[in-house]
Amino acid sequence: IWPGMSLFSHVLLGVSFVKVFGFSYTVLRLANMALSLLTLFFVYRLFLRSQKPLMAMFLCALMSFNPFYMNLFNSFMTDLSFLIFRSLPSMH
Repeated sequence: IWPGMSLFSHVLLGVSFVKVFGFSYTVLRLANMALSLLTLFFVYRLFLRSQKPLMAMFLCALMSFNPFYMNLFNSFMTDLSFLIFRSLPSMH
């Protein structure tokens, strides 16, 4: 009954990639992969605020090689959209 809040932006991302590259599930997965790489960048910048670049790199690598994250990286679900919209407000 209640759709996720990140659904609207997630659908816009999918539609924009489909308009450019044509419809296929591979295109939608590539859209999610691009979003997840952008998420890793913002999370790295968030961890970098602790003034320890090596620790920020380690934590981003830990997050990117997490089996749950790898599963979401290769799918088109709204979990990564939520994660990027959750990490963006922390940048200020």
